[in-house]
Amino acid sequence: MTIATRAATSQTPIDPVELMDDAAARIEAVVSFLDEHPDVRVYHGNYRKAAAVTAALRDIRSAIRNARRSATTAEALTALEGVDEACREVPRNLRVDTETLRSHSRRIRECVRLAREQIGAALSPSLPGDRLPEEIREEFSQDQAELTKCSQAGAWRACLMVASRLLELVVARKHWEKTGIDPVEQGWTLGRTITEAENAGTLRNQPQVGQILRALNAYRIDSVHVTKRVYHPGPKDVEGVISLIHAVIERLYP
Repeated sequence: MTIATRAATSQTPIDPVELMDDAAARIEAVVSFLDEHPDVRVYHGNYRKAAAVTAALRDIRSAIRNARRSATTAEALTALEGVDEACREVPRNLRVDTETLRSHSRRIRECVRLAREQIGAALSPSLPGDRLPEEIREEFSQDQAELTKCSQAGAWRACLMVASRLLELVVARKHWEKTGIDPVEQGWTLGRTITEAENAGTLRNQPQVGQILRALNAYRIDSVHVTKRVYHPGPKDVEGVISLIHAVIERLYP
């Protein structure tokens, strides 16, 4: 089952850039098939390969429309326009030789890569790490840099996993300051750390923080664990999580 098929049957939307990647890979698969079957000279009339390319191009352009909703910068929108233009350059009748199709395929793939980078770059986290105690600033900064790399690569699930580590670092430190108990040494999960922090009054003066932390932990659980209902995080999920972590830091370390 292709990603496009899963997107059509799933209640959870799939990242549109992932859809573009999948469709571009399907075009590349046609090129590979033609390389292995040099006798198929007019491929549009054989093996239904023309139909496969046409469907892939249609899926890419549909994904572009959805991706525009997640693009928050002019650079990202321009990159998406580049993908659209690359698709339009492929002749509708697909009467091209293998090398020409390969050239189109490579251009589409490169444009999709640039679009992914631009959409991810727009989500590069800007978190107030300078508010944190000096002892954890370096570790926080390293994780924040990792989060930036993941967002620029469009690795949204990895973004949420690294974000949960940032969150755990901040909450565990605050709880240690309040109680002298280090959740890391205790081997607590993030969920238990949140519960213990609430019970100990670590979050007493910040009633909204507990709710925010539980929402963020739900994102982490769905991202890390394999469940019956597959969760496909996208740029909007990451953007929301980064905003919430920003709010947590400002509340815990005003």
